[in-house]
Amino acid sequence: MKTVALIGAEGYLGQHTRAELKNAGYNVFSMDALLWEGQVAEEGTWVGDAASEEGLAVLKDVAPDCIVYLGAVAHDPGGKTPREFAKYHTAYAPMTIRDRFRSTPFVFASSMSVFDSNWKRDSYGGDKDLAEGWIHEKNSAILRFGTLWGPGHTVGSFREHLLLNSMVLSAIRERKVYVRNPKARRPLYEVESAADRVVNAVRGFFGNTGFFGGTIENHYEEMRTIKSYGDGVARAYHGVEVICEEGVDKRDYTFGTDTDWYPLWPDIATLAQWLEEHKGEIKPKKYKGVA
Repeated sequence: MKTVALIGAEGYLGQHTRAELKNAGYNVFSMDALLWEGQVAEEGTWVGDAASEEGLAVLKDVAPDCIVYLGAVAHDPGGKTPREFAKYHTAYAPMTIRDRFRSTPFVFASSMSVFDSNWKRDSYGGDKDLAEGWIHEKNSAILRFGTLWGPGHTVGSFREHLLLNSMVLSAIRERKVYVRNPKARRPLYEVESAADRVVNAVRGFFGNTGFFGGTIENHYEEMRTIKSYGDGVARAYHGVEVICEEGVDKRDYTFGTDTDWYPLWPDIATLAQWLEEHKGEIKPKKYKGVA
């Protein structure tokens, strides 16, 4: 049985990915620094910084057949994430791990959702570009997803502040959908589909898919503007008010064109049902040590 070291295993995407890897027959060694307040590690998860000397020693002892890094800090709720913190977990940590385990297949997956055609000039985009350049070799896979949305694998992994999640949650709680920056154009991707793509990349290293290492895959659904997100949720919840707040996102998003939400209504309904069941348990999260 192949062993996969999954870094960021307790996160929103990480928990889905761990379940899918186990279902696919892999032995999963989970690692997570538990950066979010309120996060709880599953029994057996190694808690700490995987790029520290201690973490690297643990990885050496585990001797994984593949390493999956999901620890990039892709979001900055409220603008409260220190730049050094984000740069370390998005760039320097995966680069350090990759440097120590060059012969081990490596998957680097992250959200590129807030980046426009000039994304490398953005601070977070620059961090990811730095990491990707260091990681990208024949035995690597780089996966770029849009804004992840959908039910959490557990309530503890769910990210309330993510764009579509927060819109559906406010529709349930307040019968209102708040649309910020009405003209923004950001790609999205359903979280379980993202987990499937990560597992497919892992499988590819072992020769049982059509996937080839050394690739960079952009996984974006067709573009929908933030305004169309809100309109789609409002249609799914008849009578919900759409409130457009001031401010326009001036980035040049060029990943796709607007399409209607109708094809995704079944997925919105699934998310809405899950949120309805857990809305009393979901609390806003923030990074540890950040005021």
